[in-house]
Amino acid sequence: MITVFLHGLGQTGASWEKTISLLPKDGDCRFPELSQLLGGKQASFQNLYAGLEAYCSIIPGTFCLCGLSLGGVLALQYAADHPDKLHSLVLIGAQYRSPKLLLALQNLVFRFMKDESFQALGYSKEDFIRLCKTTGQVDLTARLSGICCPTLVLCGEDDKPNKKAALSLSKGIPGSELHFIPDSGHQVNLDNPRGLADLLQDFLGMGSSHSPSCTDQPISTNK
Repeated sequence: MITVFLHGLGQTGASWEKTISLLPKDGDCRFPELSQLLGGKQASFQNLYAGLEAYCSIIPGTFCLCGLSLGGVLALQYAADHPDKLHSLVLIGAQYRSPKLLLALQNLVFRFMKDESFQALGYSKEDFIRLCKTTGQVDLTARLSGICCPTLVLCGEDDKPNKKAALSLSKGIPGSELHFIPDSGHQVNLDNPRGLADLLQDFLGMGSSHSPSCTDQPISTNK
């Protein structure tokens, strides 16, 4: 089965490499650079999401979508819009309704950072700030109950700003599983790749020979 990993803002596709190296070798793991999904368009959540849709449109059959932080918001939006395309969904440290105050404080910090700090991420300083602002306009609260594929909600045990959102996500998405990963903050794929890989392996192994649809029974909740 194909699994697409979407990294967070401030990360790159390479941030998944350690976690993926700990998964079974027979899987097809893909980790696109989010900045490249823009295809030269202005950086915004809407353009980034359109790029993700185009990227996923050429994937045959159903697949698993795993996203962290911004990648999780993109994955959640995709799951709501394309329920028949997903075999399963993994959301890590993801917000379904962006915390505007936190984003405003982050943007303030970004304005005082040097342009060079953003280049390694594939953005200009202005693009990075614009992407943060437009992500802050996203609110998927009303879409949670419509997520119908098996869903795993994860959060670092020390990721205090996102714990409440993880709990709400697991309650709002029917049949979802919730786990808090020890020895990890927000960047679970970097802080505890082994713990993340173990949970992913268990979850992705469930029903791997079956592609569920919206009529399937949800997996049991673990809260």
